[in-house]
Amino acid sequence: MQKDRRKTSQDGLDEYIRVSSPGLLIIIGALSLALVATIVWGFTGTIPVTFGVTGCVVDSEIAALALGPQAKADDGSNRQWVVCYVDSSKYSSDQIAGFQKGVALAMPDHTSFRGSIAYVSPYPLSRDEARQYLQGSQWVAEKCASSDYSWGVLVRVEDNIADHMFTTPEVTMITEEVPPIRFLTR
Repeated sequence: MQKDRRKTSQDGLDEYIRVSSPGLLIIIGALSLALVATIVWGFTGTIPVTFGVTGCVVDSEIAALALGPQAKADDGSNRQWVVCYVDSSKYSSDQIAGFQKGVALAMPDHTSFRGSIAYVSPYPLSRDEARQYLQGSQWVAEKCASSDYSWGVLVRVEDNIADHMFTTPEVTMITEEVPPIRFLTR
């Protein structure tokens, strides 16, 4: 007889119908939306793959000397350049020239600039060759050439970085941009 009363009572009927609270449905909906957004980003988004080297901010004259006799750093403007050396055992000159996704420069005073690769030396330079080419500016080879044989790379910076002349920024080159899902499939 008690079972019958529960079924006919409105208070009891409300308890049986109530399956979940609206707050729980909102949480489940938000988590589902976040999961769908993460999956879409995994296939359509990109993550930059980078590597870093130390560069030297120099003028056109020193930039031309730093990269060997074939280098052409004077484009008619009175700009500053960033010279850096990339280990020849890690990348070929063609690979470096193909890194056209951009270059980020982090200056010692924590300011940052964007740049692009303007020139890559046709053959790797030893530290001694770089010192020889630089004549009075051997500090560039000392600060920037971290391996025995390196490709000389000239980075064009569109902004005026004259205040950073003769400093050594961290140069980060973007080698490629890959979808995040590729990291899971490796």
